[in-house]
Amino acid sequence: MTTAIALQVALSGCMVLAVVVAVAVDRLHNPLARTKAYQVRRQRNWLAIGVAYVFLYMARYSVVVINTERVRGLLGVSKGGYGIVLLLGFWSYAIFQLVNGHALDGCGGKAGLRVGTLGCGACCALAGLSLFGLRTAEHVPPSTSLVALGVFHAANMSCNTLGSLSVVKINSTWYTKVERGVFSGIFGVMISIGYFFALVVGGWVYRAAPFYVVFLTPAGLLAGAFVAVGLFVEDDPPAALAGASADGVELVAAAAAAGGDEPPPVEASGTCQCLATGGAVRFDVAAFRAGVAAVCAVPRVRLASLGLFGVGWVREGFLSWFADYLAARSGVAKGGEAYTVAAFAISLMGMVGSLLGGYVSDKCFRSRRGPVALAYCAAQVAILGAFGSVASLGLPFAIAAVGALSVVLFGALTLLMGAAAGDYVAPELMATASGVINASQYAGSGTAALLVGIVVDALGWSAFAPVLMFGALTSTAAMVLLSRQDALKARRGEGDVV
Repeated sequence: MTTAIALQVALSGCMVLAVVVAVAVDRLHNPLARTKAYQVRRQRNWLAIGVAYVFLYMARYSVVVINTERVRGLLGVSKGGYGIVLLLGFWSYAIFQLVNGHALDGCGGKAGLRVGTLGCGACCALAGLSLFGLRTAEHVPPSTSLVALGVFHAANMSCNTLGSLSVVKINSTWYTKVERGVFSGIFGVMISIGYFFALVVGGWVYRAAPFYVVFLTPAGLLAGAFVAVGLFVEDDPPAALAGASADGVELVAAAAAAGGDEPPPVEASGTCQCLATGGAVRFDVAAFRAGVAAVCAVPRVRLASLGLFGVGWVREGFLSWFADYLAARSGVAKGGEAYTVAAFAISLMGMVGSLLGGYVSDKCFRSRRGPVALAYCAAQVAILGAFGSVASLGLPFAIAAVGALSVVLFGALTLLMGAAAGDYVAPELMATASGVINASQYAGSGTAALLVGIVVDALGWSAFAPVLMFGALTSTAAMVLLSRQDALKARRGEGDVV
């Protein structure tokens, strides 16, 4: 067995172990004395959702995996030009987060997740076939390649929004506030496994096969995810399953009463309607405007949105270009052993940050996310300030810097993305709130992905970390204000855990 194969087997085994740990943590963390039957059914639910989300991540980052000098040369585009492709995708994600969030509040998360897996699978299949055609055609203008890739990425990301929104929507009914912080960490493990499949496995595919196969691989996997979601996922816990044991019934009621800043319900008057797989999706323009306005009226939602703008800026500016950075600074080839270790560090350290942040926010801060997110964002500032100096010491130090940044970056991400929307609004507007918060994240993501490409083209890779610093400073400032809001609510006894 070669070293490369042994490394692939070992890291894949680590991902399986991570799932086992996540299941164990979910079973052991039972503050509401849930029945065993409830826990088993809930785990089956989120495992199926997690598998679908992993493959959606693989589809989402397929464009990032082929972002190399070789492929850009084949397509005839510069770093700045490729940044435009990334911008189109992330801004499409931001826009459709808002639109699809309202739609999912009407139809439920299961239908949205099935439509998302089906749509992303189709986009990836079409992209792979189109890139195969462009690769074999003669005299294709660079603008044609750029437009084709940009249109695909925008369409793929618009479908991908249904995945993240559905995750929040479905799990909000299976987990109450006092359980949601730890679960955000558990699901952060699934997100990190998504990064493993997207960056590590995608890198292996890129190295072993023609680059367009990077798109065809998630297309096939998403077809299986579509079936799994249909078989195993339910929007709400079955009535036949007791949500808690006899000793925990009062705790469930108390947790339900200790909700967040609940905006008033919104009346609907149907206008535009289409049919989705598994349920009807109703988009009501008046209700959409009223729902977004109600969600945005909550101060903590606004601050979480600003925080995620900064986190998204760092996240996608980093993920979209870190492989090129390592290639330029340390000669790391995508799909090679050094790249595999660096990409695995992102996944592993992302799990650590997610689990730790969720646990600490629930156990030490009474389910308040602001203080932990603040610590994570401030740490991003410190790490980015030293990033260039540390990475210049050699490849092991560069990988260590990548891992350290991943802990605090994805810890903040899962807290704000996975828990905040569920904590701050009423259940009937959960997906709308998630859409508002994540739209802000991806507005920052697209802007940073474009700016990194443009600035690095002009100034070189020494400007990589300074560009990301703007996002870290923005999120830190937002978390200072969010922590103050949390403390104020706690003193008043509003929205705090009993």
